[in-house]
Amino acid sequence: MQADLCAAGYKLRVILYGWQQLCGRIAEYREALEAFFPTLVPAPPSAIVFVGGDGRPAPRAVLPVDDTLTIPLNDLELALFCSETAALLKLDPEAVLQVEQAGDARIRSQISKIDALAAPSLDERTNRAHLRGLLDSTVPKLRRLSVAVRILLTDQNARSPWLVGPDLERTAEVLRRLVKEVLAPPATGRPGFVAFKIRAPQDSRIIGWVDLSDAEMPEFLARNPSFSPHFFLGNVADLGSTLGLRHALPAGIAAIARFSDSFEVPLDHLRPKGATAIYVWALELA
Repeated sequence: MQADLCAAGYKLRVILYGWQQLCGRIAEYREALEAFFPTLVPAPPSAIVFVGGDGRPAPRAVLPVDDTLTIPLNDLELALFCSETAALLKLDPEAVLQVEQAGDARIRSQISKIDALAAPSLDERTNRAHLRGLLDSTVPKLRRLSVAVRILLTDQNARSPWLVGPDLERTAEVLRRLVKEVLAPPATGRPGFVAFKIRAPQDSRIIGWVDLSDAEMPEFLARNPSFSPHFFLGNVADLGSTLGLRHALPAGIAAIARFSDSFEVPLDHLRPKGATAIYVWALELA
């Protein structure tokens, strides 16, 4: 879009670029992309890959998770993944963030081999049905984890005040805890732990759970001297920065992702309501 303006006798031409045009212009400067946004240039399949889109490449960030629910990246690699993927998602909101678990890849491979058979036996068909059942049980969790990772990397309301600014190392630590929180949340009410429930004030259906160990209770009690195991109502902020980062942030993000996926509520509908501001969620005994 172009417009001519007259100012002090001079004619000025103003050009407005849309997002598609901006992406095209940015792509022309490969050296700048490599220096500031390396995720936007072709990379090995295990990191950032490109897939076909409507007239332009659509970047896709892939986070690997092994069968033990551990991210097989060292601390530096994971911190860089957080930095590069956050930049990618903010630069291109349509970019895809995908979590891939090693076990799922093997299951899909086994199903494909059976599908390729001209006449699979009864045992092979039974095995295929079992494998598909396993896949059906993990796919929703991986989808939720993809949503949760996006929240962690891009939603400043959820991160604040625990992760203000480019705190890559601590973001990577939270991401490791977030994987297990989403894929295999711990059971509450375990011996040696005090179970709390955190809830979004904007919607009582958005609930997370936090278990504080006996060793962590002194730190909690130092901030909450009036705490009683029979009644307590406060804010997640009362956990303090250490406990909040360790427990409330990953549990809260997991709760948001679970709610968004289960009730098909877009995150863009939750943010304006302040539901992603986990720091001010209600905290109560579970």
